Amino acid sequence: MTIFRVQKKENYVVLDKGFLNDENLSWQAKGMLAYMLSLPNDWRFTIQDLTKRSKNGRDATNNIVKELTAAGYIQREQKRSDDGKFGKTELLVFETPDTLPFTEKALPDNPDTENPTLLNNKLLNNKINKYNVEQLDIVHEIITHLNKTAQKNFKATTAATKRLIHARLKDGYTLEHFKCVIDTKAKQWLHNPDMNKYLRPDTLFNATKFESYLNEKQSIPTNQTHLPESLDLDFSKGEDL
Repeated sequence: MTIFRVQKKENYVVLDKGFLNDENLSWQAKGMLAYMLSLPNDWRFTIQDLTKRSKNGRDATNNIVKELTAAGYIQREQKRSDDGKFGKTELLVFETPDTLPFTEKALPDNPDTENPTLLNNKLLNNKINKYNVEQLDIVHEIITHLNKTAQKNFKATTAATKRLIHARLKDGYTLEHFKCVIDTKAKQWLHNPDMNKYLRPDTLFNATKFESYLNEKQSIPTNQTHLPESLDLDFSKGEDL
C-alpha cells in the first residue's frame, strides 16, 4: 500500500502519536480523539455536538466517549449556572492519559512573527515528546523491576498500568518508592501460592494501598532472626577458641 500525502501549508494539526499506537483503543476511539485534538484548545465538547458531526448516533458516540474516558483520554466536567443549577456536561480532552493539557500560556511570549503558527506547533510538539519520553522511561523501569523481582511479564505500555504509575508520581512518589514497594511485597508474596497473584500493578500501585505498603518493614529472613550467643571462655582453665 502506498500513502499519498499533501504539502502542509495550512489546515493541518500536530499530534502526539502515542494514542494512535495505543492498542487498547478502538479505531473509532482513535479517530474521535484525533478529531477532538484538531480543534482549538478552548473548544467546548458535548455529546450533543459530537453526535451532530458524524453519522454515528448518540448511543454510538456516547460509547466511544466512554471508551476514551475509561482509558484516561477524556474527563467529564459538570457545569453549573450562576444560580447553582447543573448545566451541560463538558468533556476535557487529554492528548496522553492523565496529563495536564498544554496551553499556549506555556509557550514563549514573543514567538517568531514571520510564522508563529509553525513555531508554536514545533515548540508544542517538542514539549509533548520530551514529557512522553521521560514518563515512558520511568514506567518502563518500574515494570522491568517488577517483572524481574516478581518473575512476571507485565507490559509497560498498558494504559491502566501507565495511569496507576502516573497517578502515584503526581502524588509525589519517586522511582525508589516504587522499587521499595515491589521489593517488600515480593519478599512476602513471591513464594506464597495464595498471594503471588497479587504481585501486579493494580494491587501494588493502588492509591489505597501504596502508602501502607511503602511503610511496611521488610521481613527479616528466618536464618538471620537470632544472632549467635557469645562464648564465655575461661582461659585460666586452658580453654581457647
